[in-house]
Amino acid sequence: MAEASAGARLDAALVSVRDVMILSSEDGTYSITFSFNPWRFRKQLVHSIFSLKLTVLNTVWPLTPGIWGSVCALTALQVITAPKDSWWRSGWIANALWSWDTFFPWQNQ
Repeated sequence: MAEASAGARLDAALVSVRDVMILSSEDGTYSITFSFNPWRFRKQLVHSIFSLKLTVLNTVWPLTPGIWGSVCALTALQVITAPKDSWWRSGWIANALWSWDTFFPWQNQ
């Protein structure tokens, strides 16, 4: 009796989900079916990419990629050429650059 109640609750919960169908058989097994609409998937993917592009552009709007690259290159150059006891070598900027450098898998650890 408890299994039937749990199955009914599960069926009721998944009725609100689009394109998912759960069928239960008399022997107590469940069959889950997902339907896939490629046009809706494509539309959602294009919308997500466009939204991400707008978010990035609105976040860094006044600065072009060339300015960002120049700022990053000058910061890295300042850290590299600073004396060993300088804040540039032991501060959070150096730690961020070190973390970014060790992030790549082809770097030797």
